[in-house]
Amino acid sequence: MKRRVWLTVVLIIIAILLVGCSKGKKVEFKEFYSQAIGFSEKDEMFKPIPEDELLMINNEEYTKFKDKYFTPRKIPIASPDKEKAVVFIQMPGDETTAPVFKISKITAVDGKLVVDLKKSGEANLSPSEGFTGIFKWVVLAEIDKTEITENMEIVIKK
Repeated sequence: MKRRVWLTVVLIIIAILLVGCSKGKKVEFKEFYSQAIGFSEKDEMFKPIPEDELLMINNEEYTKFKDKYFTPRKIPIASPDKEKAVVFIQMPGDETTAPVFKISKITAVDGKLVVDLKKSGEANLSPSEGFTGIFKWVVLAEIDKTEITENMEIVIKK
């Protein structure tokens, strides 16, 4: 009888540990850019960023991305820690508004980077004369590389 109770307790502890480990590892992050940006198919300088989520593992990838999409627009943007990876997320809006989101949590689960977003409002925007495009809320965050691997799928939870 004691042996059966002992075995049951051990199996319950193992099951709890397995469930706890499968929830994923929390990834430390720090947002360093969060703004609405206008995009237009008709203007080369305001061309849209094709991906809604992007993970840049090293500083060279981030620098190329920044030089392609932010430098031509003269958008001032901070530089992340060179030892960190960078995650880019954009949320579509329309011609005069963009949803405002903040990252609430990032976890690494089964080869996926799960980003939990929290909507904190809506930005009402006044496009400049002649602008024909849409606005998107853009967030860039530096993240700890400990649990990050190349080509991780990014899953957004709103």
